[in-house]
Amino acid sequence: MIYERGVLPVKKVCCLIGVLVTIKAFTQEARTPRWPMPRPARTLSNAQGFRLAEYQGYVKSLSERERTEFAEDAKVSFGNMGVNTEHILVKFKDAATEQSVVQSLKFKKPLRNLSGLEVKVFQIPPGANQTELLAHLGALRELEGVEYAYPDYKIRIANTPNDPDYGRLWGLHNTGTSILGTGFPDADIDAPEAWKVSTGSRDVVVAILDTGMDYTHPDLIDNVWKNPGETGTDSAGNDKSTNGIDDDANGFIDDFRGWDFAANDNDPQDDHGHGSHVAGTIGATGNNGIGATGVNWKVSLVALQIFDSSGSGDFSTALAALEYATQMRFPITNNSWGGSEYVEAFEDALKRNRDAGSLFIAAAGNDRADTDSTPFYPAAFQVENVISVAASDHKDQLAYFSNYGRNSVHLAAPGDNIFQPFLGVGTITNRELQWLHLMSQELRH
Repeated sequence: MIYERGVLPVKKVCCLIGVLVTIKAFTQEARTPRWPMPRPARTLSNAQGFRLAEYQGYVKSLSERERTEFAEDAKVSFGNMGVNTEHILVKFKDAATEQSVVQSLKFKKPLRNLSGLEVKVFQIPPGANQTELLAHLGALRELEGVEYAYPDYKIRIANTPNDPDYGRLWGLHNTGTSILGTGFPDADIDAPEAWKVSTGSRDVVVAILDTGMDYTHPDLIDNVWKNPGETGTDSAGNDKSTNGIDDDANGFIDDFRGWDFAANDNDPQDDHGHGSHVAGTIGATGNNGIGATGVNWKVSLVALQIFDSSGSGDFSTALAALEYATQMRFPITNNSWGGSEYVEAFEDALKRNRDAGSLFIAAAGNDRADTDSTPFYPAAFQVENVISVAASDHKDQLAYFSNYGRNSVHLAAPGDNIFQPFLGVGTITNRELQWLHLMSQELRH
């Protein structure tokens, strides 16, 4: 074949470029990792103030390209860095190290003191950027007196887009009629059969770690948990739920129906919608002539709010809510949220929750990923009380969006286009754990 002089065919050009790139890759010296900062020729004990200054000076000395490499190298230790850059989680081995760190790094009073885990959440200087956070983490992780230090990773709701034309309550009872096309009969949780045995009990308590709950809704109000230690009247004849006193001495004032850990107050009213949808799926009052029905007609639902109105949340907030659930010895928690990063403190909290006799029901995630190789936490934690639930569709197949994993996912349940039209927060289709309270019924009966 004849080519014009000086012109190579595209195929040969691409091949030549590939060869040149390969040669360069093999001949170019590997760059020096930017993270962590090289250790000094001395033993680190409580010299963290000096070490932090070294880290900060080191970061400032880097060029823009080198700072990018610094952050990229740090991902090996800290993941994708979707974090609150002003928060840091620390577990100290001893009080002397803690005191020295607080003084030298000028930490203020902890934002959260998770005493059961001996973990504290500190705020580093407001407006801190990612490299400043990495400097703090690098300095702390080198100290002999620090058990571990982590960034405060962001978590996300396991949610789906809004689509009111899809699905009805097929997950409770599927007759095979037209639901997104023809469904398969009995591709459901057999709710009518279960209701012949029991329609639930308010003795069964489920804590929902989510966006809160619309506790005033007529289909939820009767199933809202009431804290026995914060209801009734006190010795002065005042209503315990509003007397401004921590009557049950659990560290939370007037937590008579749950707690908002995002805002740190006793009003977990849902201003997003997801948590109310979850609550309705688990326990909207049944046989009352209004709205829809949950898996359980009677149940006690505890709203533990960990997301703000935009659906944004941090691992430390979820950690605080789980510690509360463990302290209160709630037998079941529902967790339709997660993130991609491992945090040792949360695994420790799950073990405490397990030892308190609680089940931790978690969404497997909605990324179409094999969580054996791409974990989605907290569902992927290998702790005995964690039950990771994937989503199935109206044909009894794995929902197209659901995560899966031979070792990391335990079961699937109806979760594609679960419809709750009665909630005042709007119609939300959701990939949810609808079977949850049916399971808790069976555990009790």
